[in-house]
Amino acid sequence: MEETWQPGLVSYIFCFSPVYLISNKISKKYLCQPIEAYDAFGRPHTFTPRLQVQEDVSFLNKFADAVKNDYKDGVPLHVADPDKSVFKIMTEEEFKGKSVYEIQEIFRHRHIIVTGIETPGVEFGSAGLAKLARLDSVTHIQGELVFTQL
Repeated sequence: MEETWQPGLVSYIFCFSPVYLISNKISKKYLCQPIEAYDAFGRPHTFTPRLQVQEDVSFLNKFADAVKNDYKDGVPLHVADPDKSVFKIMTEEEFKGKSVYEIQEIFRHRHIIVTGIETPGVEFGSAGLAKLARLDSVTHIQGELVFTQL
């Protein structure tokens, strides 16, 4: 059943929480060093984060360097030596084939990453957003600032 527009309906469907600026330090965008991250299949992905607070740039650069210090042969353990990695990577079929006991035994020492899971598509809009959280709930978002004129 398709709804038709009514004056009271718009304020209900698009009733998003107000946006508050928390800091006056966010007038610039600061670039981090390029970061190379590896996915579950061992493929490298390079990106350069842009942050809004200079202190966050220093923290992220130090964090990325600390992660690289644990690499073996220039790549993370889940690629170089999967048995020594904190990540246990398996397909959905492998995961479903394990007993609850086996999964718990893996979780005792490792994080499980399941690949190839079929997920239903969700369209961007009020119906899709409502599947994530109530439309009238306060949601904290970090990222690019969006300035609008009222």
